[in-house]
Amino acid sequence: MKKLQCLFLISLMFVLTYTITGQTLGDVNNDTNIDIVDALLVAQYYVGLHPSNFDASAADVNAVNSIDIVDALLIAQFYVGLITEFPGQTQTPAPTLVPGGNEDIFGITMLYSTQPGSLGWDSTHWADGQSRTLSNDIMSGNDPNDPTFWSEYRGSGTLFIDGNGLLIMGGSQPRIYINSYEDLSEVNPEMFYKNVEATVYYMRIGSDGANWGGCIIGARSGPNGHSSWGDYCDATTYYARLRYDGKVDFYKELQHPDGTAVLNQTYWGGSTLPANQWIGMKFCCYNINNNQQVKLEMYVDKTSGGAGGGTWEKAIEYIDDGTWTAPSSCSYPQNQIITEGGGVVFIRNTDAAEARYKWFTVREINVP
Repeated sequence: MKKLQCLFLISLMFVLTYTITGQTLGDVNNDTNIDIVDALLVAQYYVGLHPSNFDASAADVNAVNSIDIVDALLIAQFYVGLITEFPGQTQTPAPTLVPGGNEDIFGITMLYSTQPGSLGWDSTHWADGQSRTLSNDIMSGNDPNDPTFWSEYRGSGTLFIDGNGLLIMGGSQPRIYINSYEDLSEVNPEMFYKNVEATVYYMRIGSDGANWGGCIIGARSGPNGHSSWGDYCDATTYYARLRYDGKVDFYKELQHPDGTAVLNQTYWGGSTLPANQWIGMKFCCYNINNNQQVKLEMYVDKTSGGAGGGTWEKAIEYIDDGTWTAPSSCSYPQNQIITEGGGVVFIRNTDAAEARYKWFTVREINVP
């Protein structure tokens, strides 16, 4: 009822005729004017009416990472001259990271340096000229052409390597694990992969897929926590999700299959994740404050396709300081901070007939 009342009040203000031009933030219909129409559209978006020609990237005028009735009221106040700038205009924008640092084996910029003596993983063997479909047999699902023998099929669906550098996923719940444990054991992995920078380029084919699916990287999982025959309390995972519905977020899972998301922001101007173009994604996960907290960072290369090492911008970042909870009946509490590596980094998707991946790397990094 309160939402509808606010929407009614905004509608009444439509009789005003004063227009301010030359701004971008607040101009949600991109008509070069900030006026009461923009306020009305924000109010409609807030109550779930999904207005057409709505640019969500211009709507969060108070820069609190959500779009609500406060944004509509601020735009209305700006329109009638009660304020001269939006709170969001005083915020420092997220920096764009340009090439210039060290490059990985694919020529893609590395944001953080590699920890000396650590074992990295990369997908150069996807371009060995031999096409192959990975088996979903847990005992023989490893890629036989992977020199580390770490990459393996998990989940349900298809994993096809074309021999020219591409991994093609499709189906209900396909996953590729970079699993540094030997066989099915859960002791003594070659790499625990605790502080990591994982990079991949991703192409969505078509428009299907679950809203929460997309380019998704998980880190700090144990080897068997997501398997029906394993230990669900071993599923401790932080996810970075570049989602099909056009949002970005982080997701925390302590006990499979449940978890909770944080941030959950629109990222493509209110549109869904673009199809048929290469998009780069980096997930950086590392401990801070004497290993008491964990910092998560997601970077995206929207348009370069990797040219010049990629043009990386920080999409979101978050610190797990113990206030982020997730469902758990395990021995650890629901606000557990996942400070230990689990030996596994993986990519997953959901309900997409086809998604393509290339230039996948996982590295243990020096904590900044």
